[in-house]
Amino acid sequence: GLKEGRIKAAEFGQGVDKSMKEALEGTKISADQLEKWGQSVAKGGKEGSAAMTEIAKALASIEDETKRNEIGVKLFGTMYEDQGQNITNTL
Repeated sequence: GLKEGRIKAAEFGQGVDKSMKEALEGTKISADQLEKWGQSVAKGGKEGSAAMTEIAKALASIEDETKRNEIGVKLFGTMYEDQGQNITNTL
């Protein structure tokens, strides 16, 4: 569930790989911002929860549905494939 999403998102605190950087092109999300969010998620607590909410809002703001889905899966893993928009609505 959501725990898997937190784990995946926290991984970006270690750095953003090339495929994710390419996926982010043309969106309002920068690799640096994603890395900061990942670090916050890894710390947990209120800061981590706030970062998850910001990630969800940023993801929801991507107008291109294909790109939004691609980034969503990279951020949240298979949970996003199964739940998609429900995740961003829940956060």
